[in-house]
Amino acid sequence: MNPDCDDAPRRALVLGAGAAYGAFQIGALRHIIGRKKTCFSVMTGASVGAVNAAVLAQAESPDEVASRYLNTLEDIWQSIDGSGQIMGRPWARKLSPIVGLLCQGPCNLDPLRDLLEEHVCPHKLKDSPIELAIEVACLDTGRIAVVEPEDPHFLEFLIASCSMPMYFAPVTIEGYMIPSAYCEELGLSPAARADIAGLPFPSLDSLRRRLRNRGVYGKCSERKVDRLAALLWTKAERRSDLHWCDAYIRRILPLTPALKKKPDEVTVIHALPTCMQSGDLGDDTDRLESFQPRVEQAMKILCHEIQRTNSATAHVLNELLRCWRALDQAVPDSHRFRNTEAWQDMEDYLGRYHLVSEITEISPHPEYIDGHPLDFTPELITELIEHGEECAEEAMPAEEPVLTMP
Repeated sequence: MNPDCDDAPRRALVLGAGAAYGAFQIGALRHIIGRKKTCFSVMTGASVGAVNAAVLAQAESPDEVASRYLNTLEDIWQSIDGSGQIMGRPWARKLSPIVGLLCQGPCNLDPLRDLLEEHVCPHKLKDSPIELAIEVACLDTGRIAVVEPEDPHFLEFLIASCSMPMYFAPVTIEGYMIPSAYCEELGLSPAARADIAGLPFPSLDSLRRRLRNRGVYGKCSERKVDRLAALLWTKAERRSDLHWCDAYIRRILPLTPALKKKPDEVTVIHALPTCMQSGDLGDDTDRLESFQPRVEQAMKILCHEIQRTNSATAHVLNELLRCWRALDQAVPDSHRFRNTEAWQDMEDYLGRYHLVSEITEISPHPEYIDGHPLDFTPELITELIEHGEECAEEAMPAEEPVLTMP
């Protein structure tokens, strides 16, 4: 990697959801990490992005990401010769829109579990200098939890992050709930009570991480955070029957946990396009006459809108922070505007967030996303890897021209 990596900006890698389309991320990473030698201190992922990030984040050093784990990840993807290597009963996928509405889901992720147990070691993730976080949704409460390798049952949560509702049954993993009444008894603010209510915590460490959100809990020292976490944990109610699934029901792009790590630069690699293809409406009308294509199209539109909102919100907020920084530097400390209520409110509100100097997004073109996201065919994987490398080169050109064979 870069010889001056220790002095480089703190960079975060964000890998979005997209099932088989996650192969696009492999090609993009081949260019960004393999060719441009980019270091990442933080990695976050959701669904297939969580799996890709978990493989890479086992590295003991930035050099090992490129020299070992990127190759391992690419070998995993290129060895897939069908959906049966990722999911059990792949033939039942076509029944999912109907059966999935009536029961937990006709398919299973047992093959993926075997794959992860072979290639992902929680101990390596804990010891790695790369900070990893994945997102997973709790069906019981509708809240999204951020899980890190230090939390128990990490591999189970990694499986849960890929459990798409209607196709797969949710994964049952224990968690801990903090009673709202006790939060009120401790005198927590309404915003803090709303933040904790209904949010299952995998561990005491995950509760501590949550309490470090200054925008909700105020500027607390580590000692105060530890003390408050210990108090709340004494009343935590263990729930062994919580159901966890893919976070795409609320969020496809795990930007939030990355931004909380306060990076200087963020590289986002989508697995789904950030814009939809218009296409021929006549053909689509014929195709959507039956029930299954209508449900799949509705899910496609829903996922696109969730992803677009996730991304757009981050950019708008970051631009607002940039403008506020410029305004703050331009207005003298003695100016009367600084004493107005509006100025103080804006300062308090924006003080919750971290300005990122650069956010780079890489996403596939809509015409490359054809077929069902659970069809893991070698042809689709190869095509998406090549396309990912092309898109990454367009977004982040190499410093030197790359020679290719004619």
